[in-house]
Amino acid sequence: MSCSSLSSRTVRGCLRRFLAIFLPLVPVAAIVLLGSTLLGAADPGTIRASVRITELCAKNLTGLTDADGTRSDWLELTNLTGQDIDLSGWHLSDSTRKPEKYTFPDGFTLPAGSAQLFWADGQDRTDASGAVHLNFSLDGQGGTLVLSDAAGNEADRLVYPEQQWDLSFGRRALDLEETGFFGCPTPGSLNGSAFLEVWSTGELNTEVTYSTAPGRYGAPFALTLTAQDPEALILYTTDGSDPMESGQLFCRALTIENPSGEENCYVSQACLNDSSPVWLDYTPKPVEKCTVVKARAYKDGKWGPLCAATYWVGTQVHTLPVVSVSDAPQDLFGNEGIYTAGATYYTSRKYNMDLEYPGNNTSGEEVAATVEIFDTDGTRLVADTAKIKVSGEASRALTVQKSLNVDLDSETYAMNIDGVTYDLHEFTLRGTGCGSTYFSAYQDAFLNNYLDENAAVDLGAQHNIPVVLYLEGEYWGIYTIREKKTGALLERHYGVDGSKTVWLGGSETAADAESISAELTDRVNTLDCHDPDDLAWVEATFDMDNILSFMVCNLFTNNFDGALVPNHNVILWKTSETDPDNPYADGRWRALVNDLDVTFTDPESRHVPEENRLKNLIEDDTTYGNSYTMIPKTLVHRLWGNEEFRMRFVRTCVEEMASTYSPEQMLPALESWRAALAPEQPANLKRLERQPSEWAALYPLVHDGEPDALCVTPADWDGIMDQLTAYVAARRDALTADLWTWCPEEMTQLSLDEPNS
Repeated sequence: MSCSSLSSRTVRGCLRRFLAIFLPLVPVAAIVLLGSTLLGAADPGTIRASVRITELCAKNLTGLTDADGTRSDWLELTNLTGQDIDLSGWHLSDSTRKPEKYTFPDGFTLPAGSAQLFWADGQDRTDASGAVHLNFSLDGQGGTLVLSDAAGNEADRLVYPEQQWDLSFGRRALDLEETGFFGCPTPGSLNGSAFLEVWSTGELNTEVTYSTAPGRYGAPFALTLTAQDPEALILYTTDGSDPMESGQLFCRALTIENPSGEENCYVSQACLNDSSPVWLDYTPKPVEKCTVVKARAYKDGKWGPLCAATYWVGTQVHTLPVVSVSDAPQDLFGNEGIYTAGATYYTSRKYNMDLEYPGNNTSGEEVAATVEIFDTDGTRLVADTAKIKVSGEASRALTVQKSLNVDLDSETYAMNIDGVTYDLHEFTLRGTGCGSTYFSAYQDAFLNNYLDENAAVDLGAQHNIPVVLYLEGEYWGIYTIREKKTGALLERHYGVDGSKTVWLGGSETAADAESISAELTDRVNTLDCHDPDDLAWVEATFDMDNILSFMVCNLFTNNFDGALVPNHNVILWKTSETDPDNPYADGRWRALVNDLDVTFTDPESRHVPEENRLKNLIEDDTTYGNSYTMIPKTLVHRLWGNEEFRMRFVRTCVEEMASTYSPEQMLPALESWRAALAPEQPANLKRLERQPSEWAALYPLVHDGEPDALCVTPADWDGIMDQLTAYVAARRDALTADLWTWCPEEMTQLSLDEPNS
């Protein structure tokens, strides 16, 4: 067996690694003798039967090279007789309809007992080494090769299925009527007598090690893969797929280089569930890219664990940690991929078909992937397999930076970044969010982090680590690693047993949430603010310090998509058991701060009366059915007529604006957040650009005007951050003025100075 241009040492290595599944090769003399004995005299019919198409490779990625150093598809013809055969005028083709595509020139001879290589690269020439380049190529998806004699009689036909990278397909040496895959190709030599075994999914306790640690490098390098068991084979991929499904045999070192100049495969793909993808192109080309090498060991029908390593060569040095998520491309971006709207979405919408899910990306389907997290110094902190799915509500359909829920297969990771240790198991890779007031400011993540560290009353804020995401080997932009709202979050914040809690809202919603919600809201909607029994019930049922702080958070941030708006973004929880040693395990309901994307909506917050959340909270006497999302707002509204409660509410507002929400405390934190994001924003903003596509000229036929491009420059982003800073600086005074307008008696009792009109 030889691999032609491969060194003899490499070839011998391939042979040794295949001893477990390949029988010894049949000597040339044996085949020649077999052919001579069976076929007898060399009449024309016998000659036709003596020349066979014996092997081909339709996906030659790292194997044989021609005289010019090019790797192309190839096929092999074998003379099974003991005499030379003149192929003058014979034909070879990849089409049964056009069997005469290539005609052998006069005097072309196939030597006795030889297997001769032909390059199937469409070049129709003979190179300097004497090798023949055919005038057609092979189809990696499968096809048929036809050999005909000079009279047009079919001499041989080889039908081949969809091919795998670097594996060859052909006839077995001792039974030419049987075909299959060979693990190590043998172009120009006789084939083996056994095919690659049927692969199973049994477990093999053998990992693959990489000669170079994953991370960033300045120049291309050679990568060698090694199995812990020297007798095991190694199969690998570089397209994100699992080697168990479409792996290539590792026989020689891989060259890892910078693919960033290549055309984008995924990041420019339309993935929104609206008409805009037709008219707009997403993301200029090209973005920076990396190479994800996945590998598995294989032996005796069993597979080792999936290993993955991501490499960047000569690319940007990131100032934030970097996350690489990779999966089989079709699982994410194929017709049924979880990240896209899907092949049938637009047709279904055009004809008003009833869709269970408006696009693949809203289906909640989960797929397997590999996840790696790197610190800013290039150290890999996490390397694991995981289950991922697209998360969010409207953002799943309407943003290109979709959030991904990640559930690592390992139990947990203790990840240290900048001296802080984070325990990771389940988390969300969160993009900018949907309807975010400030483009790429990630103010939801900022506010959660800020409240996590500074809130006067613990609101269960989620911690966020800003990172850069590479999805399927392509730059995807700034994201945050965000802890999920699960029992683990409650354990971190409140020290309660997360498995002994009841949730209304979020992924942990109780099975009987509807009946619980109906009972609670019915009671809250009928509260008498002067009835001692009702007031006692409120205090026994709700942690009102938490509820009031939660409402102040919504007021201060002017949350347009939160608790002050009907049926929006409220999560309530309580413990199902009480613990006298833990004040939070008292069975009372508390609110979790949730979804702060549409916040800081107006620096003054008083320009438009309808946007004055305090006025709306006090005057709105509408009840909203049995939705638990209205409970915090309804509690405040129903109790507002009670002087003691009203004073408690105003005092909470004033005290928290003097501490948690004071400009003196918030502005330095915001400036630090801005500084952390700024170096990464040029690439992030470029990734988010939308420009008119080649279809934009048709836009006026179905819409008014022209499609809107989206192009935010770093200077624009600085202006956006200035607006957010102005909000934080002005909001306390604006809300204080509102309190003087609507609660003058309470403000006076607090001995505060009324602002100048």
